Amino acid sequence: MATATNPHLAPPPPDLAIVQVIKDFYRNSRTIKENIILVGYDEKPMDFDNSEMKFLKCSYKVGPNQFNRFIKRGAASSKDWASDYHFVRALAHPAAIQVENYVKSECVIISEVDGSFSKWLNKREPIELFADGTMLPILRNMIIQLASLVESILAKRKYPRGTVAKEEFSMKELYIKLLPDKTPKLQVLILKVENRIPAQVVKTWTTVREIATECFERHNVNPNQGSRDFISCIGILTKNVQALLEGHPDQWDNTKKGGFLMESYAYSQQVSGRINKSELRWPVEDDGRTPWLLSQLILRGREKKVMYDKDFPNDYVKLCRHSYKHFKKLPNNIKASLGGSTDGLIHQIEVWSPRIWHILYVALHKPGSG
Repeated sequence: MATATNPHLAPPPPDLAIVQVIKDFYRNSRTIKENIILVGYDEKPMDFDNSEMKFLKCSYKVGPNQFNRFIKRGAASSKDWASDYHFVRALAHPAAIQVENYVKSECVIISEVDGSFSKWLNKREPIELFADGTMLPILRNMIIQLASLVESILAKRKYPRGTVAKEEFSMKELYIKLLPDKTPKLQVLILKVENRIPAQVVKTWTTVREIATECFERHNVNPNQGSRDFISCIGILTKNVQALLEGHPDQWDNTKKGGFLMESYAYSQQVSGRINKSELRWPVEDDGRTPWLLSQLILRGREKKVMYDKDFPNDYVKLCRHSYKHFKKLPNNIKASLGGSTDGLIHQIEVWSPRIWHILYVALHKPGSG
């Protein structure tokens, strides 16, 4: 690596991540600054397709210890950058590239990455990322981390911009860091933020959804309904984003679906109102009649003095719950029609209402639910 000779690239002050190492070496924090040297800066790292990334390599040398970093040049004007620097440096999120320091000549010191997300995505085979129209955990978790990072920025009343002047936030800001076991980790470079406004909040969430959708499009994979529902939640479930996206019904098995249905009795009046206003409807045949099996379950309820109003979708949810809870007590002909188990009932509910779990999940967890 070449020795730094550019007079405009002065050694930055130490970043907090290495202060302890320095202290351990010198045992005297007063000698830290004078012993930090930026030893090189003119080698460009290579992307996953062997093209050059728009960074330069550099190293901190602290006594015998050396720390590799990247330099991002021309990130912003000095005036603009000063207003954002403290915000992005304090952006403590596992998906955020660490912004450590900046020096003259508009150079920003950041943590290393192994390549861009876009080039990494292009190098993957569809079987590595998708199965039956759904994202495998490796990609799904990256999208969740991206949404979680966006939530953390918006929560501070800011929104992210692109690293290039006047460009919007996009996939260009996404990178990959390979962990020691070669597991890819999403890293996002945030250098520019602006004060949050409603229109930009909507646009930012739209961008995240578009990035998720583009992952499918790059590999000519048609997302299944569960994946489309998962992506549609981004920007709707805007609080506790990571946990709610991780728990989205597109990954549920029948046990989880049944448990969620059993919890529906605890839905608040507000959530019930959302269900009634949602796209969920009482199932009907092509001729407008109630399906025979559903009519039998309604009749069974009447025999037990339980009435269901077809004008209210929430009553349909109650019927499904009661049928699941009391499945063993259903007439034998109904149980036989459902395959003799609650799994058969879950399957039939999904035939009647393919998106029921997603609709109920959003109604329950959408901000403002009580």
